[in-house]
Amino acid sequence: MKTYLGESAEFVIATHTDKEHLHNHIILNATNPKTLKKFQQSKSQLEELKEISDVISKEYGCKIIDRSLK
Repeated sequence: MKTYLGESAEFVIATHTDKEHLHNHIILNATNPKTLKKFQQSKSQLEELKEISDVISKEYGCKIIDRSLK
């Protein structure tokens, strides 16, 4: 999240092991603590976040979600 957001947002990542698979929930404060502007995300920014997530997942040997399945 720091790679993606820098210092523009506050967030908490909660990792869960309560299911058969490890997963995270990201809780984001939608207000920038410095500018007080609301966080907005475009489709291209969401795709960028997914790519960052895939790189991290690959680095740690985790499963990468196949997004072609809908």
